[in-house]
Amino acid sequence: MDHASLEKRVCRLEAVEEIRTLAARYVFAIDDRDLKGVESCFAAHARFRSRDGKMDAVGRAAIMEQFHRRFSV
Repeated sequence: MDHASLEKRVCRLEAVEEIRTLAARYVFAIDDRDLKGVESCFAAHARFRSRDGKMDAVGRAAIMEQFHRRFSV
C-alpha cells in the first residue's frame, strides 16, 4: 500500500468520525433542549429542513429561531 493511499484512508476515517461525533452532539443537545449546543452543530450558512415540512431555514440564526419557536410549544 502506498503512502498516499494510506493517508487518504486515514483522512476518510477521521472525517467519518467527525460526522459521527457531530451527529451524537446534535442528538444529545436536542434531547437536553440545549439550544447553545444545537447552535454549535450548524455552520454559519447551513440549511435545515424537517421531514414534516414545518422547518425550513437557511443560516444559523434562522435555524435557531425555528428551534426556539418549536421548543417553546
